[in-house]
Amino acid sequence: MKGSREFKGNSLLEDVSDYVAIDLETTGLDPMYDDIIEFGAVKVSNGIIIDKFQSLINPGYEISPFIATLTGISNEMLASAPSLVPTLSKFIEFLGNYTIVGHNVNFDINFIYDACVNNLGVAFSNNFIDTMRLSRRIFSEEKHHRLSDVSKRFSIGENVEHRALSDAIKAHECYESIKKFLAESNISFSSLYPHTTYKHSSVRAKDIVPTIDVPRDTSPF
Repeated sequence: MKGSREFKGNSLLEDVSDYVAIDLETTGLDPMYDDIIEFGAVKVSNGIIIDKFQSLINPGYEISPFIATLTGISNEMLASAPSLVPTLSKFIEFLGNYTIVGHNVNFDINFIYDACVNNLGVAFSNNFIDTMRLSRRIFSEEKHHRLSDVSKRFSIGENVEHRALSDAIKAHECYESIKKFLAESNISFSSLYPHTTYKHSSVRAKDIVPTIDVPRDTSPF
């Protein structure tokens, strides 16, 4: 059941040296109806990846041709993959109490939160940092803030594979590039905070689907 996610962590605009960058691949956009089919994560200390986690998940049914084409994950690949619950437990153990980093990571956090509540009986409360949100704050004049756009902006390479581990690594690289850019520009993370507290923003399809651009952020948070 999809709840209010009252114990969900906060979205931060901060410089942290130790964190876990994550990405999920899913069967769709809504945690109520869709399922996780891949976990990817990298544990980072002082800008260096020190550990990795990756696993496909068998959702128990065939995924759509669109998702298969988008991710490169086939039904044949998922047929021999483990089920959600044991892998979710390992994934949560890997995340520990670290701050989570990701691109449009609120989407991933919602899936993880609901999966934890529904399958493990616990809430997922790690705070998180969204590189998309940071990009919108820093480059407000830009129209597009997809992972490929941010990667290109920092000359990381605009190719996005839509596989969980590679995209988690790219989110890590974007975050480190953003931190370096702010430091070199003498811009503090605290100056990026709005006057009102941001928490639990909604997810838009335009933030996920790679062929559709994300509109400029004009929200008050």
